[in-house]
Amino acid sequence: MMRARDESLIAMLVLIGVTLYIGSQLFSVKVQCASYYTVYGIVVDEAGVKLSGVLVQVYSSSGAFIDQSSTDSDGYFALMLESGQQYKLCFSKAGYAKVEKTINVVGNMNVSTITLPRALKLYCSALRLAVGLGSKITIPFTVSNEGDTLETVEFIVYKPSGWSARILDQYNHEITDIYLPPSSKQNLQLELCTPSTASVDTEYGIALAAIGTLKCYLTITVYVKPPVTVSGRLVDEMGNAVENAIVDVYSSDGFLVKSATSRMAGYFTIELGSSNSYMLYFSKPGYVKYTKSIMLGDENLDLGEIVLQRKIQLYSSTLELTVEPGRRLSIPFTIKNSGEDYETVKLSTENPEDWIIRTLTQNNREASRFILSPKENLNLQLEVTVPSTVSIGEYTLRLIAT
Repeated sequence: MMRARDESLIAMLVLIGVTLYIGSQLFSVKVQCASYYTVYGIVVDEAGVKLSGVLVQVYSSSGAFIDQSSTDSDGYFALMLESGQQYKLCFSKAGYAKVEKTINVVGNMNVSTITLPRALKLYCSALRLAVGLGSKITIPFTVSNEGDTLETVEFIVYKPSGWSARILDQYNHEITDIYLPPSSKQNLQLELCTPSTASVDTEYGIALAAIGTLKCYLTITVYVKPPVTVSGRLVDEMGNAVENAIVDVYSSDGFLVKSATSRMAGYFTIELGSSNSYMLYFSKPGYVKYTKSIMLGDENLDLGEIVLQRKIQLYSSTLELTVEPGRRLSIPFTIKNSGEDYETVKLSTENPEDWIIRTLTQNNREASRFILSPKENLNLQLEVTVPSTVSIGEYTLRLIAT
């Protein structure tokens, strides 16, 4: 296009005189031509980059189409429009929102710089987050289409190695693409999971791309905080230390995060990501599994003593009695399975020499091995025959369930 020359071009007013002779009558006619001026400018995007191929359409004040042009490689356009008229200029390009500008032409006119915004927009109120190791976070964001055509939008998340990310709709369904009608928006969520192996006290960049006719990006900074220490001591009902018990830590959505083992004297420690909720499972063969939920902040947490209950328990209301030598007595007792599984239980005794001990069912049948269903109680009797030759004194009789 010829720019400087076009811009100085003015269509001057021309008067054309025409003399007509019709018969003996003389007519004088004057024809006045309209004045035209150059309307020009530059079109750029929001970053100030000059846009080529932008369609510039001209409409009269009544809405009638007048003319059109398009921008060159430098974003420049020029039009010749009649003076004294009002026009509406419409600027449009695929992937951009349409812009309109109303002008009154009274001379050569520079409409200055026209900015076309991208049609696709990403909005998020959270641009920097602090999370703990192994955390799952949900970041709400909005994608909008400010254009006047339907956009098919694909989402891509650029993240560090080992991290996982998903785009979720309002029903928590994972999505990868959406249709976005003109002048509409949709609220979505970016779900991020930080691995337990991530470097702590470190910032990571996460980029979310929405790809339609054009691309737009949203960048979020995630700071991974140092871990906190969770500690405690495992004991049984008698306060005795429970060593070599397993401590499994699960995230709030049921994934195993870490495991630890209780050491000497029943103590355990485990490092976990801060600002997270976890479920701790304590287990050891022969003991009832124990579960504890915790919510961590930024401080270390001491759980104190945690009691693990033995699965098989023995109860008796008779713990001390007096008997004469040579007598037989029955001691009622109950054996209980507090666990969640079937247990095979064998009963044995530690008793003084020559004492006769038998375990009897309620039908007076002797037995030493039983199968107990979960949460079952079994009532039995311990039959003890004291020898006639026993010396007077105190004796200890121990019943053992294994």
